[in-house]
Amino acid sequence: MSYNKLYYTNNWENFSEDRISKKAIPSDSFTFKNTDEDIADDNRSEEAEPPKEEIYNMGKRNEDENEYYSNICQWVIAGNNFYTIGKTVKGLPSGYYTYVWNNNIGKIVFTKIKIITDDILALPDPILKNILIDFQKFWAKRHLYEKYEFIYKRAYLMYGPAGCGKTSLISLLAKELIVKNGIVLNVNTHDQIDQYDKAIKDIREIEKDKPIIVIIEDIDGYTDTSYVSRLLNILDGAYQTDNVIAIATTNYPERLEERFSSRPSRFDVRVLIDVPSPEVREFYIKSKLKKEDLESINMDEWIKATEGFTLDHLKELILLTFVLENDFDESLAKVKEMLKNATIEAVSIKRRNGVGIGFSKIDK
Repeated sequence: MSYNKLYYTNNWENFSEDRISKKAIPSDSFTFKNTDEDIADDNRSEEAEPPKEEIYNMGKRNEDENEYYSNICQWVIAGNNFYTIGKTVKGLPSGYYTYVWNNNIGKIVFTKIKIITDDILALPDPILKNILIDFQKFWAKRHLYEKYEFIYKRAYLMYGPAGCGKTSLISLLAKELIVKNGIVLNVNTHDQIDQYDKAIKDIREIEKDKPIIVIIEDIDGYTDTSYVSRLLNILDGAYQTDNVIAIATTNYPERLEERFSSRPSRFDVRVLIDVPSPEVREFYIKSKLKKEDLESINMDEWIKATEGFTLDHLKELILLTFVLENDFDESLAKVKEMLKNATIEAVSIKRRNGVGIGFSKIDK
């Protein structure tokens, strides 16, 4: 005789493979039987321990996340209505996420996206090192934020020429947070800015202390729209969301209005990510080339010839020379032509002697 009784639990802390819950949903309300004989023979108490075969595959431990999840459907309460929902987890697994409003269910849906982070380079730049230290200090100082009654959040603006490593730096910081079971939210559409308050509310209703990085790339593209007020609320922490770091990037800082750039509470740190120094370029070349490639080139010549190159231009030079097997001088001429034709408004691709802001350093 087979039973299709549905068991449930609302006590996740005591949830285990061997014991879901002793209490069954009342059979006259929610249990269905296969035959009349099954119904007649079912004399078990609602409080009886469900047989082992009935809780088979109901739940198990997710070793990667060290959390329990349920493989069975459970009932969702919506007023006087009930409907089933599939496999559940206690928390979002660490990683990168995007989100969208789903009209069919009237909820924000989070989608985990795969980002390759194994080959991210920690470039030997003092500016980047200072940013990493600042990040680490922030995550370690929650108790002091609470002591002085500040919202536990921080915001960074990273600006500078395209292709100089802003995205790579963000990936490096995100990778470190993911190792600590944090999540990264990519906010890259107007709709996502509009729905951010709903998305963060959903996360915090279930995971109040989950560390989050919110990434807004090319923020200057959103500052002349009707979404400005919501964008400012994200940066100001108007949604009272603790344990969040917001990172915005732009290639054109001069396009940002004063209300974005003047208030410290909106961007606690402003940092110029400029074209790489000779030391960084050498590190990048050595990291990308194979041993036999390094033995075949004159490193001093490469460093001198690539002055003013962004990391993207340097990458293109390596690709043209070693992957497509073009002559070095020919490849160099092509990349320099790209550099010459590039239009970068108000942000020089050459290192400056002026004082920057944030962690920017002065070159003598």
